[in-house]
Amino acid sequence: MRRYRLTEAGARQGSLILVSPQYALDREPALEQLEALPAEMPDSSAGQLPCHSALPSILLERQAAACLRALLSRLSAPSGILAVSGFRPLAEQTALWDQSLEENGSAYTQKFVAKPGHSEHQTGLAVDLAERRDCLDPICPAFPYTGVCQEFREAAPSLGFVERYPAGKESITGIGPEPWHFRYVGLPHSRILTEQGMTLEEYLAFLREATSPSAPFRHRSPGWEEEIFYLPWQGQDGQHLAVPEEADCRISGTNEGGFVVCLRRKAP
Repeated sequence: MRRYRLTEAGARQGSLILVSPQYALDREPALEQLEALPAEMPDSSAGQLPCHSALPSILLERQAAACLRALLSRLSAPSGILAVSGFRPLAEQTALWDQSLEENGSAYTQKFVAKPGHSEHQTGLAVDLAERRDCLDPICPAFPYTGVCQEFREAAPSLGFVERYPAGKESITGIGPEPWHFRYVGLPHSRILTEQGMTLEEYLAFLREATSPSAPFRHRSPGWEEEIFYLPWQGQDGQHLAVPEEADCRISGTNEGGFVVCLRRKAP
């Protein structure tokens, strides 16, 4: 058996951390954990501007960046999609919040802009995408359910991404529909969320309430058999998890009180 040491810091890190109106981000990723991606995006301080200006790159967590590049390369017209926003530190999120309050008012801002400290963009795991157009809205970019945008949306779960804030789930996520906002949760979780029609909130609640090391959720991905279960954080460093040697073990904190463990074995 292999043993993994679980820590309080680990319970707040990983691809499945929940950052929402109810759960604040404990810490932002270090710069060495991020990777730059080429991007074309307007200066958000100027409202709607032409998309084709020379603009800086965006940052994403390294694995998320690699998977986003791979996804875009699969598309029939990858140049039809622009990366608008990735990692935003607290100061930038605060400036965006304040600017939107001033320009758009409280109702709009609370619907479409996360409160500073509660934004997925501060994790480096979220990206806003836009359909390439002459102009775009930097807060609510167009990303329709047609064409290359829909092609991306349908391919995203195969490489770890999900549309994070779908319509009809506002009462669960606390965020209005954002067809442009994608979140890296990793495999196999992105496939499961999509297959089950779950948000991240619903997925974590299901695992917390219905699974344990002795009663995991079983899932089959191409080439893999997976067992997934929730472990509550017991409040003390030194908590350990023992897993079989032959299993590929992936552990993520949830930022809401525990860990999600995924044991993967090659399918026979």
